[in-house]
Amino acid sequence: MEKIAVVGMACRYPGANNIDDFWQNLIDGKETISFFTNDVLSRTEYNYEELKKNTKYVPARGILEGVDMFDANFFGFSPSEAANTDPQHRIWLETVWDAFENAGCDPFCYKGAIGVFAGGYINTYLLNNILRDPEKMENYIRLRTTESFQVMTGNDIAYLPTKTAYKFNLKGPAINVQTACSTSLVAISQACQSLFSFESDMCIAGGICVSVPQETGYIYQEGAIPSPDGHCRPFDAKANGTVFSNGVGVVVLKRLEDAIADRDNIYAVVDGWALNNDGNKKVSYTAPSIDGQAEAILMAQSFNEISPENISYIEAHGTGTNLGDPIEVAALTKAFSRSTSKKQFCGIGSLKSNIGHTDAAAGVASFMKICLAAYHRIIPKTLHFESPNPHIDFANSPFYVVDKNIEWNRDEKLIMGVSSFGIGGTNAHIIIEEPPRNVKLSLNTNRNYIIPLSAKTSSALDKRIKNFIDFCKDHQEYNLDDLLYTLWNGRNHMKHRATAIIPLGVKNVTDGVQFERGSVDEKNSSLAFLFPGQGAQFFKMGYELYRSNDRYKSLVNHGCDILKNEVQIDLIELLFESDNQELANEKLAETSITQPALFIVEYSLAKLLTENNIIPKYLIGHSIGEYAAACIAGVFDYDTALRIVIKRGQLMQQMKPGKMFAALSNKDKLLEISDSMFEIAAENAPNSCTISFETENYDMVCKILDSNEIAWIPLNTSHAYHSKSFDPMLNEFAEYVNQFYLSSPAIPVISCYTGVFLTADQATSGNYWANQLRNTVKFYNGIKTILDKESVLFVEVGPNTHLNSILRVIPEFENKKAVVTTLGRPENVSEPLYLEKIVGNIWSRMDFDIMPFVGDFLDAKKVVLPNYPFERERHWIEYKVQKNNRPHIQCSNVINTQINDVAVLKNEDELIKIWAESMGLKEINSDDNFFDIGGSSLLALSISERIEKKFNVPCNLRIFLEYPTIASFVSYIERVHLSIKENAKDTEVKESKIIWGEI
Repeated sequence: MEKIAVVGMACRYPGANNIDDFWQNLIDGKETISFFTNDVLSRTEYNYEELKKNTKYVPARGILEGVDMFDANFFGFSPSEAANTDPQHRIWLETVWDAFENAGCDPFCYKGAIGVFAGGYINTYLLNNILRDPEKMENYIRLRTTESFQVMTGNDIAYLPTKTAYKFNLKGPAINVQTACSTSLVAISQACQSLFSFESDMCIAGGICVSVPQETGYIYQEGAIPSPDGHCRPFDAKANGTVFSNGVGVVVLKRLEDAIADRDNIYAVVDGWALNNDGNKKVSYTAPSIDGQAEAILMAQSFNEISPENISYIEAHGTGTNLGDPIEVAALTKAFSRSTSKKQFCGIGSLKSNIGHTDAAAGVASFMKICLAAYHRIIPKTLHFESPNPHIDFANSPFYVVDKNIEWNRDEKLIMGVSSFGIGGTNAHIIIEEPPRNVKLSLNTNRNYIIPLSAKTSSALDKRIKNFIDFCKDHQEYNLDDLLYTLWNGRNHMKHRATAIIPLGVKNVTDGVQFERGSVDEKNSSLAFLFPGQGAQFFKMGYELYRSNDRYKSLVNHGCDILKNEVQIDLIELLFESDNQELANEKLAETSITQPALFIVEYSLAKLLTENNIIPKYLIGHSIGEYAAACIAGVFDYDTALRIVIKRGQLMQQMKPGKMFAALSNKDKLLEISDSMFEIAAENAPNSCTISFETENYDMVCKILDSNEIAWIPLNTSHAYHSKSFDPMLNEFAEYVNQFYLSSPAIPVISCYTGVFLTADQATSGNYWANQLRNTVKFYNGIKTILDKESVLFVEVGPNTHLNSILRVIPEFENKKAVVTTLGRPENVSEPLYLEKIVGNIWSRMDFDIMPFVGDFLDAKKVVLPNYPFERERHWIEYKVQKNNRPHIQCSNVINTQINDVAVLKNEDELIKIWAESMGLKEINSDDNFFDIGGSSLLALSISERIEKKFNVPCNLRIFLEYPTIASFVSYIERVHLSIKENAKDTEVKESKIIWGEI
């Protein structure tokens, strides 16, 4: 029969904020029930003066930390929506995300169907906090307002699974489960069944119970469920009840064969599960039934034909009540005795002795306990057991109470069962076994590593980096392949990103690792390669990459061989091996050598990137850089392009020498004052040009620029490029180019001669390439051509960072960080990790399929890494009972500003106020999208009436969809007002009716 693997877990229980704390508390035998002081209770119990006189009042409960805190931004909630949402919904969502990360699964990229089976407790926050206002209560009961519908979907526990599916884009069944105390174990059973039937490929299952206010006690009544002293003593002679607690638990399940194939970390394996109900053959509706429980246990054992003699431990429902414990042991004994007469071979216990009874979250807590026990091969003890309950005959049963930790050192497989029984008679029993043990260990491969980390905010990324480094320092036994496989394949890659390169041979991540950060702009969905021109070259450009990357080395060597055959120049020696750096740089500055050298380096680097899945959508080169661009686009083959570049450099070297300046001025002004003394060689930016002139005009050009207060910098060039100095060579060069077969560009190339896209006729014409070297480089126009099409991430493919510097002063280039440089100066780089750094930098700034470059990590498996560092803030509706018993409502972290009745001069300011008040945001910008900052269809409907009343314009959901920003909405308002003034018959606004069933 099909088995189910437990591949992820997350929880929050009293005294435990995560799964590690939960397990450590069990191993340490901690009881984590809180006992409240008079000071605390006087603030939370409305009648505490009376209660404290009652000798049966027990000031105890298991509580969670920070139930009022929530990372609203992470889940796309506005502050007001968060404050009006049940903490059970909020904490559940955070815990589900923790479980996904614990399992090494990104739900947004998972290809199969993920199901959700979950349930929770009655919503006390709704009753205790939100609906204290009588008017709000009446509106809610009658659903008279859209806000009431929002409150309902944000608080009714029935919406918990579907909200989970919506927030995480889950396509499997999303089922609400409610069977009282057995809710979460029933949810796990239902999830197993969904996987067993192939309805789902992965499932989230569990439950939550958060009752507020947390710091409240209860009144003990003999015979009732609660304990007289706030302690739960399962199976003990002093057992007299349980204590209620808050908690949440989530598990991630897969079919075992899928989990093994995906190399998941497996905590335990589910062997069988069963559900039933007692019916009415028992004392009362709330009473348990021996027959019903026994039948469920037998059904679970028979699922995979598990013999009771092979089961070594039962995690019992174990509420520690006079009635419940004896019936549970009797039911277990009845089930086990069907096939064995052995006595006291199976341990029994209950974690309610540690954390109390967490109602809808109880079954999953017990399930996680035995999964962790199976994983670690340690069975934690049950607390407060001194002598057995006299109504339980342990000596003649298969069971004994585990009152101390048991380390499982036996050869046989550890198999355990877990029970959960709900008021009303729904019984659940599940059998698990320890996970398959991997004999083969993953090996550290001979490679460099890119470590990816990401978060939704920059500050959360800071925490994530620190947590990761601290984790690696504390867990040096982890293999880097396992860490990298988990990070690349088991994490959602969010907007704010950081990468670090771990060099070959390094075994562990340490404090010395340096993360380089970036931020993904959703607008930058494409790449543009920039190829620099003459002047970018330097001695040893690309040396580290040449030394460390065989493919790059072979591309460079091939070009250098052609150059050596054509002009007898050993470029390898000149670039990398010269003993005289100054002399080498002087030689590299010669046009006949510079141009082929730049082309070889730029093309080889670009080819290396494209072969590693870094594919540009646009190509643009600065002067000689356009040849590398055209070659990547398929206009030339490599050999042809290099021969043309060599010829170009030779002819240009023979032309009359000249001078060039960088001038900080716009093109038009320079043309006005040139007086034929200079020509504009390149327009790089609105106020950045280069000019060329004859050497004898040097003094006059300086005088012209100075008199017009134009700053200038001399450039280290031998010729006056892109000027009339090169007219004598144009015909010869055009004829030379025309002898080769050239093709249309397969990738769009922006011409630096025209500033627009290179056409097929131009690309294949020798005359074009002659004009391209003679006329002004229109780099600024070329960049605008790209930006007019779309926002892109620019990658400067070549030595130095010249074009990067130019880009940053172009006003149309709004995101100044959307640029990546490739080769830097050798003195700034200490490791041969160029390619990894380039790829990592690109990934940290845009989404692309990096996996072909990262690799498959074939020997690796998923491991448990630190979870997301949520940035929680307080979102809570407070109330204070006044003397007249009318509650005083306060919303924490929600703006309670009132719209000023005085007319506001600007519609924009007034609309911002309405949005801010309705959404609880402290700041809204005019270009913020309503739906991106937490707005929803329900909220739009809720505030439409206010907008209609304030601005006298029709407003509905369609209007919000069409005009989602403040700026666009204001333009809509103004157009409507204009139409009204002109008595237009058609205002271009058609009202649409929206009913809740259509939302």
